[in-house]
Amino acid sequence: MHFLLPAGWFDWTLGGGFSFVFLWLISVPST
Repeated sequence: MHFLLPAGWFDWTLGGGFSFVFLWLISVPST
C-alpha cells in the first residue's frame, strides 16, 4: 500500500467526495 499520496490528493479526494455525495443525493428520493 502506498501511504505517500500525490500533491493533489486533497483536491482529488475533495472533488470526488463532493461529486459522489451530490450524485447520491440526487439519486435518493428526498423525504
